[in-house]
Formats: sequence, structure tokens, C-alpha cells
Amino acid sequence: METLNASDNKDTSLLLAAGADKVYWLKTLENNIYKGFEAFITQISENTLIVCESNSLRTVVNPGVFIMIKNTRNCQMKKSASEVIDQADIVMENNFNDNFQEVIKKIESIIKK
Repeated sequence: METLNASDNKDTSLLLAAGADKVYWLKTLENNIYKGFEAFITQISENTLIVCESNSLRTVVNPGVFIMIKNTRNCQMKKSASEVIDQADIVMENNFNDNFQEVIKKIESIIKK
């Protein structure tokens, strides 16, 4: 389902408000994540850059770059995050004091591999 409202406090609305051209919310049962993603991806133009905010999707999809944003304000990590954090190419703290130029360099080096 496409998110059109940028004024909510939901993650999809925040992505839209931050400047994403289009934002979609895909909700599936846990055992249907891959099927749901397959159905979604057929609706997207080839070679489209896709940014996914999902721990669970990482269990069935191998992205070009996998970035985890670690919640430092809450000591309790979600189970879905703890199951995939070791697969992250880059782990950032959510206080966003990271040097973004360094993060971009890391992403570029991963993409060039």
C-alpha cells in the first residue's frame, strides 16, 4: 500500500516527509515475507533504488548494502534486529553523530565490490 500522508509519525510517513519519491508499506505474515516482497517488486521499475526499513525482510532478501541503525536510547533490541545485526555491512548509532561522509564512503566501497 502506498503511503501518501507525510504528516503522521509513522516510519513510512517520516520517509515520505524526508523526501522519498514514493513510500510503500508491505504487511505480511512472517512466513509470507518473501512472497509479499516478490509481489511488490514486480510493481517497481527495473533498476529502481529501493530503501527498505525492515529487519524481517533481511531474512529473505540479500540487499546491495545492509545498514543497521542501532537504537542507543532503548537498551532492549528488538528480536528481529538482533537476528540480523551480524549481517549488517554498516552499523550506525541512532544519535546520528556518525560522520555521514565516512558512512557514504563505506557504502560506495561496498557497492564497488
